[in-house]
Amino acid sequence: MSVSEEIVEILTNGTVKHAVNAPKMDLNNVDENIKNFVDLSTTIGEFGIQLLDGTPSEIKITFAGNLVKNDTSLITRTIVSNILKEDLGNDVNIINALAILNQQGVTYNIEKQKKHSSFSNYIELELSNDNNQIKIGATVLAGFGPRIVRINNFSLDFKPNQYQIVTCHKDKPGIVDQTGNLLGNHGINIASMTLGHDDDEGGDALMILSIDQQASGEVINVLD
Repeated sequence: MSVSEEIVEILTNGTVKHAVNAPKMDLNNVDENIKNFVDLSTTIGEFGIQLLDGTPSEIKITFAGNLVKNDTSLITRTIVSNILKEDLGNDVNIINALAILNQQGVTYNIEKQKKHSSFSNYIELELSNDNNQIKIGATVLAGFGPRIVRINNFSLDFKPNQYQIVTCHKDKPGIVDQTGNLLGNHGINIASMTLGHDDDEGGDALMILSIDQQASGEVINVLD
């Protein structure tokens, strides 16, 4: 059973399969607010580990707003399992994720804040190692669904997509056109584009492209 199937089984029937020696989790009465964040937490974990250069030595997950009134362990386990799956594949699931994390010597911390300055519910994932650090902030907006609203110091607002390209570059004219032309020449359609930049002219900028198909290694190498 895959992690996604395991989550569906939990949310539908409140049952956990393959839970040998696992801590008991009461999932029959999962709050609707928590359910809305489970799919988003999968995206956060996958997105974060792909943006980090290398494997994390420390993981920090911050919950803020109304979420903290509920048991957030399912969200935590989902995030961690999808971080670990990048290297370990389907050997990791929401039941054994935290145990494997401890075995690997990865430090993890959970922080809860009663309020967030901008959102009624908010999750932030921070991954770090000796080389770099990645922060991803996300929420679920009524009527709009899951949104990524922060990457590192960039405030953004975009809906997670199956295929996305994230580039960090200097904020100067021509970058957007060059990237669009590159993808167009390879037959890749851009479904949406989100831009974030520093307040300083010519500073760092971030571009997130939601595309309709997976980009080839050749395209990624050119963008790098």
